[in-house]
Amino acid sequence: MRDYRIIILLGLLLFGCKSASVVTSTYQEDLSMWRPQLAQEEPVDTTKSEQTLIATPSQENVAFANHIGTDLDSINRIIAQRNLQRKYWDGYTIQVYTGPSRDKANQSRRQIEVLFEDLRPTVSYFQPNYKVRVGQYYDRLQAYQAYTKVKAAFPRALLLPDKIQIPQNE
Repeated sequence: MRDYRIIILLGLLLFGCKSASVVTSTYQEDLSMWRPQLAQEEPVDTTKSEQTLIATPSQENVAFANHIGTDLDSINRIIAQRNLQRKYWDGYTIQVYTGPSRDKANQSRRQIEVLFEDLRPTVSYFQPNYKVRVGQYYDRLQAYQAYTKVKAAFPRALLLPDKIQIPQNE
């Protein structure tokens, strides 16, 4: 049994490993005739003084044909025109109360006016509920700062996304 193992081991050592053979390639081809020829630039004269370099006229207001800048400018003008026509902006508001009782809605509004003088609450009626909302914020960070103050006095307050009417300058 032991001889059998030795024979297998010797067979693997002798025939199991393939010797590495190195293949060398001598392929060469001249592809220089297919390379594009670039125009030779004139050597820069470094002996000129700075005054003569500044005095040379520069090319200003050069219009490039089919330049991407003109396309981007026209797209920016279209976006700006559409933004001027917008009546609402995506923003945030804080909802303090929602429920069917008009008295509780007005009571919540008065509490906000007393506790937070800088916030202006609005009461609206969406059948069948009254909603008391505070503030109109364009930025979520500003809305969250006000929300933390209101949340201390009104534990059921919610920070909600809302459409904010943009004041029209006409």
